[in-house]
Amino acid sequence: MSVPAATPVPSPCVSRCRIDPRLGYCIGCGRNRDEIAAWLGADAATRQAIAQRAAGRLAAGPGTDS
Repeated sequence: MSVPAATPVPSPCVSRCRIDPRLGYCIGCGRNRDEIAAWLGADAATRQAIAQRAAGRLAAGPGTDS
């Protein structure tokens, strides 16, 4: 599913910011360091892809990296 360029993609941040060193991603939003750093400069399609990967990590549970 594609997001039109003008549609803002909300940040997945839930203000529980902590990168789990074992998992390599934030326990709050599911993004890794590179995805967090890229977020501000990313277009809507890239943000959507990041958000989907992050959601997949959180849904899969600890110990997995989608």
